[in-house]
Amino acid sequence: ILRYFYLFFAFFNIVRAFHRLAIEYVSDGTYSDSDLSQVATSVNAMSSCTVDLRKGEVESGSAARPARYMEKKGNSVSYMLIPQQKDDVTVEVSFQGMKKTFTLPDTTGDGQALSQLEGGKMLTVRLEISSDGIRMDGVEIIGWESQGTVNGGISF
Repeated sequence: ILRYFYLFFAFFNIVRAFHRLAIEYVSDGTYSDSDLSQVATSVNAMSSCTVDLRKGEVESGSAARPARYMEKKGNSVSYMLIPQQKDDVTVEVSFQGMKKTFTLPDTTGDGQALSQLEGGKMLTVRLEISSDGIRMDGVEIIGWESQGTVNGGISF
């Protein structure tokens, strides 16, 4: 049982070392939630790094190997990314013939500087879709305060 505890602890630390990029889509009233469920999103970002399992941290400056992450569909999608410079990340969106590639902005909606995606944090990007196109509607970065709860056992 102790071995499983250490495996869970190591896994939890690894996950917390990563950054979560969440992308939410809203309509200006032109499209329904059902329509927005067909938005296709893919992310281009660095895909490998060195992790210190004891600390649950990614070694600074170890982000490498650019890659295109799997395409996901839906009005809300998320990706687990390694910590890296925000300039190494692009978000590609396609919906009903519209295509647009976004880079991450220099600041969040409340003016907080954004230069790097840090481990243990989540960046939420809100994109608005209208008949005129797709535009960035807001950006927020927060810590992972609430990871949820587990009821019952954990199986490996």
